[in-house]
Amino acid sequence: NAVSETHTLTLDDLRDPRGRQKLKWAFADPERLRPGRTRQKVTEDAAGTFAGLAKRLRARGHDPQIAAHFINRLVFCLFADDVGLLPAGLFDKLLTTARKAPDRFPDYAGKLFRAMRTGGELDLTAIDWFNGGLFDDDTALPLNAEDLRILQGAAGFEWDEVDPSIFGTLFERALDFAKRDELGAHYTDREKIDLIVQPTIIRPLQREWDAAKARIAAALAAAEAPAARARALAGERKAAEDAATQQDRAAESGKPAGAAERAARQARLRTVKADALKAATAAQTARTKAQDAAAAIYHAFVDRLRDFRVLDPACGSGNFLYLALMALKDIEHRAALEAETFGLRRRLPEVGPENLLGIEISPYAAELARVVVWIGNIQWSRRNGMGLAGRPILKPLDTIECRDALLDGDRMAHWPKADVIVGNPPFIGPSDMRRSLGDSYTEKLRAAYTGRVPGGADFVCFWFEKAREQIAEKRATRAGLVATQSIRKGASRTVLDRVRQTCTIYDAWDDEPWVLDGAAVRVSLVCFTDPASTEHTHLDGMPVASINADLTTGRLDLTLAQPLAANRRVSVMGVKKDGPFDISRATAEEWLAEPANPNGNTNADVLRPWLNGQDITRQPSGRWIIDFASRTEADAAFYVRPFSHVMLQVKPLRDQNRRERRKRFWWQHGETVPGLRAAMTSLARFIATPRVAKHRVFVWCSTAVLPDSRVYAFARDDDTTFGILHSRFHEAWSLALGSRHGVGNDPTYNSVTCFETFPFPDGLTPNLPAALYADDPRAIRIADAARALTTARDRWLNPPE
Repeated sequence: NAVSETHTLTLDDLRDPRGRQKLKWAFADPERLRPGRTRQKVTEDAAGTFAGLAKRLRARGHDPQIAAHFINRLVFCLFADDVGLLPAGLFDKLLTTARKAPDRFPDYAGKLFRAMRTGGELDLTAIDWFNGGLFDDDTALPLNAEDLRILQGAAGFEWDEVDPSIFGTLFERALDFAKRDELGAHYTDREKIDLIVQPTIIRPLQREWDAAKARIAAALAAAEAPAARARALAGERKAAEDAATQQDRAAESGKPAGAAERAARQARLRTVKADALKAATAAQTARTKAQDAAAAIYHAFVDRLRDFRVLDPACGSGNFLYLALMALKDIEHRAALEAETFGLRRRLPEVGPENLLGIEISPYAAELARVVVWIGNIQWSRRNGMGLAGRPILKPLDTIECRDALLDGDRMAHWPKADVIVGNPPFIGPSDMRRSLGDSYTEKLRAAYTGRVPGGADFVCFWFEKAREQIAEKRATRAGLVATQSIRKGASRTVLDRVRQTCTIYDAWDDEPWVLDGAAVRVSLVCFTDPASTEHTHLDGMPVASINADLTTGRLDLTLAQPLAANRRVSVMGVKKDGPFDISRATAEEWLAEPANPNGNTNADVLRPWLNGQDITRQPSGRWIIDFASRTEADAAFYVRPFSHVMLQVKPLRDQNRRERRKRFWWQHGETVPGLRAAMTSLARFIATPRVAKHRVFVWCSTAVLPDSRVYAFARDDDTTFGILHSRFHEAWSLALGSRHGVGNDPTYNSVTCFETFPFPDGLTPNLPAALYADDPRAIRIADAARALTTARDRWLNPPE
């Protein structure tokens, strides 16, 4: 992740101790030469500059998609100028000339774009053929003098070092300049993507190459025995020839040998020569056979890489595909270098953008992904001293398709066959799908995946199910996808349950920070494969025996915990108001003091103290809420002041609501929760806990209070139940079965997974009246501890003095 720096040392420089020191560092302490400027910093600086330019274009009313297309052309021109794909300094010269006459810029840039589209000349200067969709026409937006100054300043960045993910950043910024300014909000950190790429692509392929190297070594070793025999016989031949020479010299000096001795010597020499020749021939045959076998193993691995396909079915601007390509090319390059150490002839690179498959619904994002991939390919070739393969420089990549990845009409969409599926599908919660995707699409999607993805699951779960299906049908080997943490719990987790039924989760990170549209979120990264695979299993980077569907490990698989009949209909989520029904305490006191309404009843019938999560964990707000419960519009209208407030403040919002019931019954809360009201009728108090809280805390509330949907209410008024809920056992259980939420990664509570599955002590279950265990010593001890807790806590929070 460092920007490249070049250090040149001449022989004369080695006279200087500083020069020798630098040379020593290169071999003995290379970290001393690590550049201080990182590619990420260069990318952030460049993206920040172009984000400002994109905002300026949008502010002048230019279409966001045209602005995005144009901005990316400019960035690519700067890159091409820096790496020598354009004649040296051409684009900088164009900007310098345009700054003298800004109104001529569209004409100057248009001529360059036109030449880059097909190849040709610009002012008697040859321009290469780029094509690839980025230069599909010669449209250039007008820039003023300040725009051109900014653009020329950006030309000074090290564009050959810029991470291609900047294109995704610029695309999003140009389409929506209201996005937050943090650069990290708009492109995924490569270290995070690497948590998916490593276990799905790099580690498995590296193991394959390590195994191939072992077979190559074994094949070459098979030729060692014949070669050793040939060397030994060659030595014998040399010794026999030397002996014959010495005897011939002795005969010449007057010491002739007898005829029999000479004959024996000649026979021995002929035998030794014949054996040596035969052994040499056998050694050569064995060597050739071994080298052919070794070469076949190497070629088979390279062929495997050439045919390896990576699919990102939600590829966006191509960041996952780009890093997948870099990984494949690095593995191919390493294999070639190591094959040479065995004496094998290396093959030219064959891995390229053709190895990548993508699906993206946005045409501009799909185009962007193709450009990102090609730029990454160009950068890799330059860094490794290799030229570009053929023209055009930006070849069309039809393998990155522009279409819906989930639906084809009313049916499930088809995914191409691939070795590996990776990606970061869109994060949309189940309650936001209709708003984000529309009612019609949401209904078609859920209908097409009926029985596969439950209605309460996140949007990302549809990609998990499709990837699972691909692996089950042998159309893929491994998958690695990013999801929000909700994939581990509730309805979304049922998708991972299905994954576990037909696949094996072999690598996962259960709780990682991520950045989405400028907001910090927490995500889970999940890799799964065919059960027959021998992949090593890791959770959060540590070896484990197995991974459960909730991304935990160990023999205790809490995903198997089922709701208990004794716990049902006790814990209920509060009402969802869906509108500004809440009022201040002062307003409530004013309305409560008014005389009776035309129906003879006071406003006390429809005004209640309001309780949300922050009222429990922080200072109570003191707000009240208008609550018409299930009253008809006519009955509600009798309560004049509250009804007038709701008509003025709530009805205009409800008229725009997509849900027919909420639009029709605009004076009622979005969810009136009749079960909650019924459960509280015979109680004077109830237990409450926030849905999301750093610490799992329970409090007593009067039944006059109406809890919000961010609060879970428990229809129990005995101290024993309160004490069991506040025990360390229930806290551990709720942390294990609940999910996490928000930037603070705070635990969430759920009545089904956290409460209904919790095993209360026998005889103290919440379906029993408290009177039945009033004399139970266990119940008495727990109740005493609960009262001591609340007394101490209340004194600490609200000391009487």
